[in-house]
Amino acid sequence: MPTLDPATTALILIDLQKGIVAGDKGPRSGAEVVASAKELASRFRAAGALVVLVHVGFRDRADIPSSSVDRPTLPKEATPASFMEFVEGLEQDGDIAVLKHHWGAFTGTDLDLKLRRRGIRTVVLGGIATNFGVESTARSAWELSYDVVIVEDVTTSRSAPLHAFAVEHIFPQIARVVKARDIAFGHGADTSLRGVFARNHGIERERIQNHDFAAPQSHPSPGFPALQMLIDDLAGQPEEARHFVLRHLELDSLTGVASMQPAERQQPPRKPRGYREQRGFLRKPADPAKARAQQSQ
Repeated sequence: MPTLDPATTALILIDLQKGIVAGDKGPRSGAEVVASAKELASRFRAAGALVVLVHVGFRDRADIPSSSVDRPTLPKEATPASFMEFVEGLEQDGDIAVLKHHWGAFTGTDLDLKLRRRGIRTVVLGGIATNFGVESTARSAWELSYDVVIVEDVTTSRSAPLHAFAVEHIFPQIARVVKARDIAFGHGADTSLRGVFARNHGIERERIQNHDFAAPQSHPSPGFPALQMLIDDLAGQPEEARHFVLRHLELDSLTGVASMQPAERQQPPRKPRGYREQRGFLRKPADPAKARAQQSQ
């Protein structure tokens, strides 16, 4: 399969929670799926890609879908908190958690909004159960015009035949079906400020527009087009604020073509004149002239 752009790709793991992982599964156990999912999620995080963890539960009877069906399987009462908890070690800082009340992760949630605001165009799916939560989410994603990838060995169902039917007859019509080992990343030509800069470096457009800067944890690969877009987005802001962001990224050019020298990296970033520290961020005071006067005293 073609390489995936981490800036526009999200891994969505379905219902890997304490109330669902246990019990009989096929063609592989819930524990096997969890182990594979953890490894795959680590690869996505290392590549700077988004990880979304979806769980299902009903805090109130009103959240439960209709039970007027031939073979009801949903609970009749609200589910306990323990049922909805993710398995140990799955959720990490930076992941997005989505609570759903249906099989699919898009119905009745803001998942689509979260993905679009982050510039996501491709969703990679895994989890339990293959032909219930995973398939329902895949169908909705395809109908919403996302490119869909199903990681077959990070899914399982109530039985091997149920799993096989979805993998062989449904998924190929709406997605690319791959093994976890086939997933590879490569930077594409995406220029979305949210999709590239905000997600990979922890600076969101709202913070930039509000003169609210936080030091990112890493700097991008040389030549990332989002850096120039960041500068364009800051065109109306003070020049010192623009250079402050670049210093935090350890870059000495607006396009990110060259990195700063090692000696420069050891120097703390210079704060823009007239800015003050508040709750870990640099905020522009209401009266810059007054701030400058205070600094000169």
